[in-house]
Amino acid sequence: PLDEWVAPILDESMAAIGTYQVWRPTPGESAELAGFNADAELARAILQMSASATLVHDPTIAGWYAIDDGEVRALNTQASALLPSPRPLEQVAPEISTRHHESLPPPAENSGVSAWVFIGGGLVVIFALAGVGLRQWMRRSRTQG
Repeated sequence: PLDEWVAPILDESMAAIGTYQVWRPTPGESAELAGFNADAELARAILQMSASATLVHDPTIAGWYAIDDGEVRALNTQASALLPSPRPLEQVAPEISTRHHESLPPPAENSGVSAWVFIGGGLVVIFALAGVGLRQWMRRSRTQG
């Protein structure tokens, strides 16, 4: 997706009870609900993120991370199992990329282009787009609320 946002779901008492995701397939289209969950831990962590942090999703483990000032921090239990304490981005990125690569089906033989090129490029694009979209959403929601 080109535009994707993740936000906490709050109950009547303003307690975090889950998250929802919306996305736009193209910039000119209306945003659509992409899903929601009852991950209160993730919702609380998103509420505590700094405005400069970038939110990153690792779908291979349903993990969520915050990247801020070159440091990666786990935001939910799934991510904490693999990253129990914050670490520099340059140490964590290859691990996530390798895990993602290993979760994909094997490439067709004689494809002519290394699968690593597509995977690495795809992850960079996904992380960049998700980070920019979330950062814009977070800034807008903080200035409005």
